[in-house]
Amino acid sequence: MFETISVSPVDPIFRVMAAFQADPRQDKIDLGIGILRDPRGQTPVMQAVSQAEHWLQRQHQSKAYLGPAGRSRFNEVISKLLCPEQAGSSQLAVLQTPGGTGALRVAGDLINRIQPGGKLWLSDPPWVTHHAIFPAAGLNVTSYRYLEQGQLDFTAMLQDLQQANAGDTVLLQVAGHNPTGCDPTPEQWHQLAQLLAERRALPLLDLAYHGLATNLQADSQPLAIINQYHSQWLCCYSCSKTFGLYNERTGALMIHSENAALTAKVRQEAINRICSNYYMPPDHGAAIVATIMDSTELRSLWQLELNGNRHRIDRQRQQLQQHLQQHQLPPQLTRPLGQQHGLFSYLQLSTTQQATLAQQQGIYVGAGGRINLSGLNRHNLQRISEGLATVLRKQPLQKTG
Repeated sequence: MFETISVSPVDPIFRVMAAFQADPRQDKIDLGIGILRDPRGQTPVMQAVSQAEHWLQRQHQSKAYLGPAGRSRFNEVISKLLCPEQAGSSQLAVLQTPGGTGALRVAGDLINRIQPGGKLWLSDPPWVTHHAIFPAAGLNVTSYRYLEQGQLDFTAMLQDLQQANAGDTVLLQVAGHNPTGCDPTPEQWHQLAQLLAERRALPLLDLAYHGLATNLQADSQPLAIINQYHSQWLCCYSCSKTFGLYNERTGALMIHSENAALTAKVRQEAINRICSNYYMPPDHGAAIVATIMDSTELRSLWQLELNGNRHRIDRQRQQLQQHLQQHQLPPQLTRPLGQQHGLFSYLQLSTTQQATLAQQQGIYVGAGGRINLSGLNRHNLQRISEGLATVLRKQPLQKTG
């Protein structure tokens, strides 16, 4: 049987990772993978996480299964963190998942169960893995315009989403859009929520960078706005960046509907999808999050560390913009950097420009020129800005869509 296999294209993120790892140069720079780094280029364990783990090591007495819904206390604290006004409501259900990616796949399977082969709208450009997850779940993917010249093209976005039909699902990234770093304003979120309600489309929210765009409260505000206009919505949450739990694969799927009976019904079908997939999520990451959120001291420490990470990203964004401006690049290339938010900046580099950066400069970036700003530090900032300025001068800025 194996001789007949047709191998699918490699995920673009892992293609960059593989090229970086295969590069023998000692001074190569990885700006592709979306992982928080400190000024030394390392990804240390947060102090709040380490202290929670030490406490758990003393207290844990069992490695028994959690059940497909995961750790109940984790689900409770996530609902309080993201939807404090809805926490405890029978209209809201939370299920622990293996990372935010696991939540997205469960959501895709659930939507396909309800609406087989349904249409799902993604931003253009999307997080590249969205394009792999939802077709694999059986959904038909289409796109709405999102970016123009490095900035959110909200008018085009609305025009495209006006074509959404009843029963369609629209995925909206919440805070720190990956890959562009461009987010709607609160006023624009109200317009989006109202439009999708008029079109009777289901909002599917993806929140992977909570606290790294503006702050914890502001970054979760779109959930409250959506809830004002929609009784039915889904949200996929990742703890990878917010808590630094990358390899613990900790996330959640939130389900909201108009009444307790319907929420319970949808929750049960989501659990059925889980049981036919990975069956149960891992416990350790969820236990860490629950321990942090239940401790006043650890929660304060975690928020302090998270705020520090966000402030460093903001500084790196400003410094990169200033360095590129010193190379006298056109303002339309450098101005958007200062208007983007979160972990990423998006330079809309062509495939040729990306290859030139990697081959000639040893600088590896994500698809479309997505740059992980936390990968910049005082040792490599000058070299990165010079390399980017070189390729940006050679070719015009690429348009999206």
